Amino acid sequence: MKLTFKLFILIILISGCSTKPDVKVIAHRGGSHQAPENTMAAFKNAIKLGVDMIEIDVEQTIDSVVVVIHDATVDRTTNGTGAVDTLTWAYVKSLNASRSWKGDNFKNEKISTLDEVLEILKGTGVTLLIEIKEGGERYPEIEKRTVSAIQKFNAYSWTIVQSFNKKAIDRVKEEDENIKTLYLLGRSNFRDYYNKIREERERNPSLRFNYDGLAVSYKAWSKQSLDSVKQMGLETYGWTVGDTIAMKRLIDDGITGIITDDPDVLLKIVNPTLKYTSASLWLTVFYNFIFAVGSLLLIF
Repeated sequence: MKLTFKLFILIILISGCSTKPDVKVIAHRGGSHQAPENTMAAFKNAIKLGVDMIEIDVEQTIDSVVVVIHDATVDRTTNGTGAVDTLTWAYVKSLNASRSWKGDNFKNEKISTLDEVLEILKGTGVTLLIEIKEGGERYPEIEKRTVSAIQKFNAYSWTIVQSFNKKAIDRVKEEDENIKTLYLLGRSNFRDYYNKIREERERNPSLRFNYDGLAVSYKAWSKQSLDSVKQMGLETYGWTVGDTIAMKRLIDDGITGIITDDPDVLLKIVNPTLKYTSASLWLTVFYNFIFAVGSLLLIF
């Protein structure tokens, strides 16, 4: 009886050393409620917060530079005008990318290239989630250039490419099958696609997909669909989540990662007792470990 009690205490102590839910915190456009979207200010803030991943969008200039911007035009987020694929990189990099920001704390942020973002993330432990917005149909060879950038930085272990354009992620895999990819789906088309792949998998249990996961509008995910997709060997991501109730539901349901404009809010849910830096996370784990070891010595 005494041994059983000691083992019970041991299990509790070991469990207390790691209570962080197994979910990836992903800063959408770098965390666009903390800094101007898709800018270095947002990316640096997200790194400082201690996120797991940063999501960005890429388009391509007329002179074939892969740049980080969400829209097909520069009008909404900068002081310039025009479609990205009609503009030179020299013009695009001259623009002020803080136009859509409501505060006064970011005055003159710039649009970055994909290479520049990879450079600042290198060695940070943060994964870069790259969304190719429209693919080679609009931007010739954007997939090839995105792959080349990943190869240049040897960033296989800390980059993922995603797109709503299935042909774009197919082209990424054709260029380099070692690059991890996600197929993006909206709420309206997820159900039909999910039923289709589930039926295909039932007919052929060894069926493999040409991507590594699904990134779906979060309202479309249910516990059943999450479990089913994970059983197919695919990762599961939800976008773009601003509702704390939804964040908690998705975490409880076992989603792989949550994409949010409010990574600080999600971090509070994932790590309610921590300051939100990687250093503080490891420090807390270390203290918990010391406490558990000390307690065990007293028990045994």
